[in-house]
Amino acid sequence: MSLPPGWIEYKTDDGEPYYYNQSTEQTTWDRPTPAAPKAPAVPPALPKPAAMPARAAKPNPFGGGGGGGGRGMHNATQRSQ
Repeated sequence: MSLPPGWIEYKTDDGEPYYYNQSTEQTTWDRPTPAAPKAPAVPPALPKPAAMPARAAKPNPFGGGGGGGGRGMHNATQRSQ
């Protein structure tokens, strides 16, 4: 198992290991353990998009709204009396 970054293992004249951190200048008899992995950073929530303006109603290019009323081709089999 490797040491965390910055740590070096040395041995005393008796062969006992000790550990030195070059960055912090800390010395310890206990073997340093790697730091727990950091949880991935959660990106900030995206702002809600601005409301879209309402579309203006466009006139139907085919005319009328198809509301019925009058006799069209669909009533061709019926004759008025």
